[in-house]
Amino acid sequence: MKKFILFLFSVLFIACSSESDDSVSTNFCNEQVVDYYSNEGQNNRNVKNNAIVVEFDYNLSDQKITKILTDLNLFKLPLNNDDVLSSIYINVFSSKNTKMVLCYFNEGSLSCEKLNNYINQIQNLDDVFMVQKLYQGNTTYGVAKEGNYIKVKLNDENELPNLENFANQNGLVFTEYEPSWNETEFLVYYLIDESGEKSVIELSKTLSESISYQYISPQFISFQ
Repeated sequence: MKKFILFLFSVLFIACSSESDDSVSTNFCNEQVVDYYSNEGQNNRNVKNNAIVVEFDYNLSDQKITKILTDLNLFKLPLNNDDVLSSIYINVFSSKNTKMVLCYFNEGSLSCEKLNNYINQIQNLDDVFMVQKLYQGNTTYGVAKEGNYIKVKLNDENELPNLENFANQNGLVFTEYEPSWNETEFLVYYLIDESGEKSVIELSKTLSESISYQYISPQFISFQ
Protein backbone atom coordinates (compact mmCIF):
# COMPACT_ATOMS: atom_id res chain seq x y z
CA MET A 1 0.00 0.00 0.00
CA LYS A 2 2.80 2.43 0.92
CA LYS A 3 4.52 1.61 -2.36
CA PHE A 4 1.35 2.54 -4.25
CA ILE A 5 1.00 5.79 -2.27
CA LEU A 6 4.64 6.65 -3.06
CA PHE A 7 4.00 6.08 -6.76
CA LEU A 8 0.78 8.11 -6.73
CA PHE A 9 2.37 10.97 -4.82
CA SER A 10 5.32 10.98 -7.22
CA VAL A 11 2.95 11.43 -10.15
CA LEU A 12 1.11 14.25 -8.39
CA PHE A 13 4.35 15.92 -7.36
CA ILE A 14 5.68 15.98 -10.90
CA ALA A 15 2.31 17.11 -12.24
CA CYS A 16 2.38 20.17 -9.99
CA SER A 17 5.94 20.82 -11.19
CA SER A 18 4.80 21.33 -14.76
CA GLU A 19 5.74 25.00 -14.74
CA SER A 20 9.40 24.00 -14.72
CA ASP A 21 11.13 23.58 -18.06
CA ASP A 22 14.01 21.56 -19.49
CA SER A 23 16.41 23.55 -17.32
CA VAL A 24 15.24 21.43 -14.38
CA SER A 25 18.18 19.13 -15.10
CA THR A 26 20.75 21.93 -14.89
CA ASN A 27 19.34 24.44 -12.38
CA PHE A 28 21.71 23.43 -9.61
CA CYS A 29 23.29 25.58 -6.96
CA ASN A 30 27.01 24.92 -6.44
CA GLU A 31 26.12 23.60 -2.98
CA GLN A 32 26.22 19.84 -2.48
CA VAL A 33 25.25 17.40 0.26
CA VAL A 34 26.45 13.85 0.92
CA ASP A 35 23.80 11.18 0.38
CA TYR A 36 26.03 8.13 0.93
CA TYR A 37 29.09 7.45 3.11
CA SER A 38 31.18 4.29 2.78
CA ASN A 39 34.70 3.04 3.32
CA GLU A 40 35.34 3.65 -0.38
CA GLY A 41 34.31 7.30 -0.21
CA GLN A 42 31.11 9.29 -0.46
CA ASN A 43 28.50 10.26 -3.01
CA ASN A 44 27.31 13.86 -3.42
CA ARG A 45 23.97 15.26 -4.52
CA ASN A 46 23.45 18.75 -5.96
CA VAL A 47 21.08 21.28 -4.40
CA LYS A 48 18.48 22.69 -6.79
CA ASN A 49 18.31 26.46 -6.79
CA ASN A 50 15.03 27.21 -8.54
CA ALA A 51 12.50 25.58 -6.19
CA ILE A 52 11.82 24.63 -2.57
CA VAL A 53 9.20 22.71 -0.60
CA VAL A 54 7.18 24.63 2.00
CA GLU A 55 5.23 22.68 4.63
CA PHE A 56 2.31 23.84 6.77
CA ASP A 57 0.27 22.37 9.61
CA TYR A 58 -2.43 20.04 8.33
CA ASN A 59 -5.18 22.09 10.00
CA LEU A 60 -4.24 25.29 8.19
CA SER A 61 -6.80 26.02 5.46
CA ASP A 62 -5.83 25.95 1.78
CA GLN A 63 -7.02 29.55 1.51
CA LYS A 64 -4.64 30.63 4.29
CA ILE A 65 -1.73 28.75 2.72
CA THR A 66 -2.47 30.41 -0.61
CA LYS A 67 -2.48 33.86 0.94
CA ILE A 68 0.82 33.29 2.77
CA LEU A 69 2.62 32.17 -0.37
CA THR A 70 1.08 34.72 -2.76
CA ASP A 71 1.82 37.58 -0.36
CA LEU A 72 5.51 36.69 -0.55
CA ASN A 73 5.44 37.41 -4.30
CA LEU A 74 8.32 35.00 -4.82
CA PHE A 75 6.80 32.03 -6.61
CA LYS A 76 4.99 30.84 -9.72
CA LEU A 77 1.84 29.46 -8.11
CA PRO A 78 -0.90 27.57 -9.99
CA LEU A 79 -4.32 28.80 -8.82
CA ASN A 80 -7.71 27.23 -9.51
CA ASN A 81 -10.92 29.05 -10.46
CA ASP A 82 -11.42 30.02 -6.81
CA ASP A 83 -7.95 31.58 -6.65
CA VAL A 84 -6.76 28.82 -4.33
CA LEU A 85 -3.55 26.86 -4.88
CA SER A 86 -4.16 23.70 -6.87
CA SER A 87 -0.86 22.12 -5.79
CA ILE A 88 -1.30 21.59 -2.03
CA TYR A 89 -0.63 17.99 -1.08
CA ILE A 90 -0.62 15.96 2.12
CA ASN A 91 2.89 14.87 3.09
CA VAL A 92 2.38 11.12 3.34
CA PHE A 93 6.05 10.58 4.23
CA SER A 94 6.05 12.57 7.47
CA SER A 95 5.07 11.35 10.94
CA LYS A 96 3.61 14.83 11.36
CA ASN A 97 0.38 15.80 9.64
CA THR A 98 1.49 18.50 7.23
CA LYS A 99 0.50 20.00 3.91
CA MET A 100 3.23 20.67 1.42
CA VAL A 101 3.65 22.88 -1.63
CA LEU A 102 6.36 22.70 -4.27
CA CYS A 103 7.26 26.32 -5.03
CA TYR A 104 9.19 27.48 -8.09
CA PHE A 105 10.84 30.90 -7.81
CA ASN A 106 9.78 33.69 -10.17
CA GLU A 107 13.45 34.60 -10.56
CA GLY A 108 14.36 31.16 -11.83
CA SER A 109 17.84 30.03 -10.82
CA LEU A 110 19.16 31.66 -7.65
CA SER A 111 22.58 31.97 -6.10
CA CYS A 112 23.11 29.73 -3.08
CA GLU A 113 23.24 32.83 -0.86
CA LYS A 114 19.89 34.14 -2.11
CA LEU A 115 18.32 30.67 -1.89
CA ASN A 116 19.39 30.30 1.75
CA ASN A 117 18.20 33.83 2.56
CA TYR A 118 14.75 33.13 1.14
CA ILE A 119 14.53 29.85 3.03
CA ASN A 120 15.38 31.59 6.33
CA GLN A 121 12.87 34.35 5.60
CA ILE A 122 10.04 31.89 4.90
CA GLN A 123 10.95 29.58 7.78
CA ASN A 124 10.49 32.48 10.21
CA LEU A 125 6.85 32.99 9.20
CA ASP A 126 4.46 32.02 12.01
CA ASP A 127 2.35 29.52 10.09
CA VAL A 128 5.18 27.75 8.27
CA PHE A 129 6.10 24.35 9.73
CA MET A 130 9.20 23.70 7.64
CA VAL A 131 11.02 24.79 4.49
CA GLN A 132 13.16 22.23 2.69
CA LYS A 133 15.57 22.39 -0.19
CA LEU A 134 15.15 20.17 -3.20
CA TYR A 135 17.97 18.04 -4.55
CA GLN A 136 19.09 16.34 -7.72
CA GLY A 137 16.94 13.26 -8.29
CA ASN A 138 17.85 9.81 -9.50
CA THR A 139 16.90 10.59 -13.11
CA THR A 140 17.59 13.49 -15.49
CA TYR A 141 14.33 15.27 -14.68
CA GLY A 142 13.86 13.91 -11.18
CA VAL A 143 13.98 15.88 -7.95
CA ALA A 144 14.27 14.70 -4.36
CA LYS A 145 13.55 16.00 -0.87
CA GLU A 146 15.15 15.09 2.42
CA GLY A 147 13.46 12.28 4.32
CA ASN A 148 13.30 11.53 8.03
CA TYR A 149 15.57 8.54 8.67
CA ILE A 150 19.15 7.33 8.33
CA LYS A 151 20.06 3.84 7.14
CA VAL A 152 23.26 2.44 8.64
CA LYS A 153 25.16 -0.79 8.04
CA LEU A 154 27.77 -1.57 10.68
CA ASN A 155 30.99 -3.53 10.29
CA ASP A 156 30.12 -5.72 13.26
CA GLU A 157 27.86 -5.82 16.31
CA ASN A 158 30.55 -4.33 18.59
CA GLU A 159 29.65 -0.90 17.21
CA LEU A 160 25.95 -1.31 18.08
CA PRO A 161 26.13 0.39 21.54
CA ASN A 162 27.72 3.48 19.97
CA LEU A 163 24.98 3.66 17.35
CA GLU A 164 22.27 3.34 19.99
CA ASN A 165 23.93 6.05 22.11
CA PHE A 166 24.02 8.37 19.10
CA ALA A 167 20.32 7.80 18.53
CA ASN A 168 19.47 8.52 22.17
CA GLN A 169 21.62 11.65 22.32
CA ASN A 170 19.97 13.08 19.20
CA GLY A 171 16.37 12.16 19.97
CA LEU A 172 16.11 9.54 17.22
CA VAL A 173 14.20 6.26 17.26
CA PHE A 174 16.52 3.27 16.87
CA THR A 175 15.20 0.19 15.06
CA GLU A 176 16.35 -2.77 12.98
CA TYR A 177 13.14 -2.67 10.93
CA GLU A 178 13.01 -0.82 7.62
CA PRO A 179 10.44 1.96 8.14
CA SER A 180 8.32 1.32 5.04
CA TRP A 181 8.40 -2.45 4.62
CA ASN A 182 9.13 -3.64 8.18
CA GLU A 183 11.95 -5.88 6.93
CA THR A 184 15.32 -6.60 8.54
CA GLU A 185 18.84 -7.10 7.18
CA PHE A 186 21.92 -8.31 9.03
CA LEU A 187 23.87 -5.43 10.65
CA VAL A 188 21.53 -2.83 9.06
CA TYR A 189 19.75 -0.36 11.38
CA TYR A 190 17.62 2.75 11.05
CA LEU A 191 17.60 6.00 13.00
CA ILE A 192 14.24 7.76 12.60
CA ASP A 193 13.40 11.39 13.32
CA GLU A 194 9.76 11.20 14.38
CA SER A 195 9.62 14.95 15.07
CA GLY A 196 10.09 15.74 11.39
CA GLU A 197 12.17 18.75 12.43
CA LYS A 198 15.75 17.45 12.28
CA SER A 199 18.06 17.20 9.29
CA VAL A 200 19.06 13.61 8.60
CA ILE A 201 21.64 14.98 6.16
CA GLU A 202 23.45 16.87 8.93
CA LEU A 203 22.99 14.02 11.42
CA SER A 204 24.50 11.56 8.93
CA LYS A 205 27.57 13.73 8.61
CA THR A 206 28.02 13.81 12.39
CA LEU A 207 27.40 10.06 12.63
CA SER A 208 30.03 9.34 9.97
CA GLU A 209 32.60 11.00 12.22
CA SER A 210 31.46 9.13 15.33
CA ILE A 211 31.31 5.40 14.55
CA SER A 212 32.81 2.64 12.42
CA TYR A 213 30.50 1.56 9.60
CA GLN A 214 30.13 -0.07 6.18
CA TYR A 215 27.80 2.65 4.95
CA ILE A 216 25.55 5.47 6.12
CA SER A 217 22.74 6.77 3.95
CA PRO A 218 20.29 9.57 4.82
CA GLN A 219 16.88 9.04 3.27
CA PHE A 220 15.96 11.00 0.15
CA ILE A 221 12.45 10.84 -1.29
CA SER A 222 12.77 10.91 -5.06
CA PHE A 223 10.09 12.08 -7.47
CA GLN A 224 10.84 10.70 -10.94
